[in-house]
Amino acid sequence: ITWDEMSVIEAVCAQEDTIYSWTRSRVLLVNGEAAGALISYPGAEYEELRLPTWRRIWNESPDDAHAFEPETYAGEYYLDSLAVREEYRGRGYGHMLLLDGVRKAQAMGYSDITLIAETESPALMQYYMKAGFVPMSRMDFFGHEYTRMRYQISESTSF
Repeated sequence: ITWDEMSVIEAVCAQEDTIYSWTRSRVLLVNGEAAGALISYPGAEYEELRLPTWRRIWNESPDDAHAFEPETYAGEYYLDSLAVREEYRGRGYGHMLLLDGVRKAQAMGYSDITLIAETESPALMQYYMKAGFVPMSRMDFFGHEYTRMRYQISESTSF
């Protein structure tokens, strides 16, 4: 990633009306260092957030921004982006972030938590399925095939 690209990303994250806003981010600190992060939000917010996000990142017109199937919908709590720094992988931190997202969704009254995973990444698909996410459907997103996955909270749910 170039410095110019990084400055665009930083500007997008600094705004409150974007998908990747700091207001939708949870950062996992290990010994005071950012080990990973999760961006999540209610699915009903997606439509209003994607246009300003994509305009700032790619300078896309409104028509281009709506050319793709939505990643999430109203009634769902969406885990948009999960990242764990390479040196912290394999220690359960990703699972901790997923658990935090599920707990946050549950506290907000959601029972359906969704995400998308690149279908051509079997290890990633298995990771989410091991955590209890179930494949629902496939979708094309930015020229790649993704699988929409859902985790359903019930009274007997244990994550």
